[in-house]
Amino acid sequence: KTVCDDKPQSGTTNTTTMSEADKFSGIRDQINNICAAVLAKGKDGHKFVPWTTFMFCQTHKMVFRRTWLYPAATTLKDLRSFDTKNDNSLAPFQMAMQQYMGIALTAAQIPRMDYTVQPLRKKPGRTPRILFIGCGKDTTFWQGTADFLGGEIVFVDFYENWAKLCAVNYQAETVLFVNITGNFLDQFGILEDLAKVDKKNNFLHLVSGDERYHQFALELSDEILRKPWDIIVVDAPSATNEGRAKPLYSAFRIALSQPKETYCRIYLHDTNRPRREQVIARAFASFHPSVFLGDHMPRKGLYEWRVEGMSIPYNATTE
Repeated sequence: KTVCDDKPQSGTTNTTTMSEADKFSGIRDQINNICAAVLAKGKDGHKFVPWTTFMFCQTHKMVFRRTWLYPAATTLKDLRSFDTKNDNSLAPFQMAMQQYMGIALTAAQIPRMDYTVQPLRKKPGRTPRILFIGCGKDTTFWQGTADFLGGEIVFVDFYENWAKLCAVNYQAETVLFVNITGNFLDQFGILEDLAKVDKKNNFLHLVSGDERYHQFALELSDEILRKPWDIIVVDAPSATNEGRAKPLYSAFRIALSQPKETYCRIYLHDTNRPRREQVIARAFASFHPSVFLGDHMPRKGLYEWRVEGMSIPYNATTE
C-alpha cells in the first residue's frame, strides 16, 4: 500500500513517488520474465541454470505472484478462494515455504551428497528419486522440481478418479493408484498403544514379529518397491478419513528394504496435529513434538527421519 499509494497517510509523510512504484513494478516484471524462462527449461534444466536460481523461481511463482496479483488475500482461506476463482495454476499453501524449500533443497543436493558409508561406492552424477504420497495442486511444483534436476518422481494417491484427474490437470507424469482400507478412528487405539513403546533409532521394531505393526502395510506394486527412493513424502490421505498410518508405516518399510549403507529421507506433513499425525509418528518412530520445519502455520508441521537401508524385504519379519 505504501509503495503504490502516493497520498500521505494521516499524520505521516509518504516519500514514495509513483515513479518509484512504477520502477518497482518494472523490476517485478523482469523477475517474472526471467523466472518464466528458467522454469521453461524443463527436464535436465540444471545443466543450464543453477538450481538455486530455479528454486528461487519456483518459490517466486508460488508466493511473489500472489503478493502482487492478490493484494487483498491476507488469510489462507482468502488465498485458496483466489486460487479457485482466478488462477488455478497457483498451488495453495499446502505447505509452508520453509517446508517446500526443505524438501526441494534436499533433492537438489542429492547428486552432490554422499549417501553411502564408503564414498568410493557413490555413483557420480546420480539424480534424485522421489516418491510423493498425495497428489494435489502443488504437484506441478514437485514435478517441475524433479524435471529440472533431471530426477524421477512418482506420485501415489488413494482415490482412483482423483489420481487420473491429477495426472491431467497438474502435469504429473506418473500417478499410481493404491488401494487403502480402514479408518483412522478405528486404528486410533492400537496406534496409541504403539506410541507408548520406547523407540530405537534403528527401526527394527517395525520389522519384528509384532502383528500390530504389519497390519499397516499397504499392498504396493513392484514399480514402487523395486526402486531405490532417496526421498519419500507422506502428505495423504486426509486425516479425517483413512489417516496416514498405513502410508507412513509403508514408507519406513520401503526405506528398510533398500540396500545397506544407503539412506532414505522420509517426511511426514501436518505433524502439528497432536491427536492424529503426532500419534501416528510416535507409533512407528522416535518423535519429538517440538521439532518441526515450518511449524508457524496452523496444523502444517513437517517432520523428517533419515532411515538407513537394511535389505529387509518389504513384507518380511525378523525375530
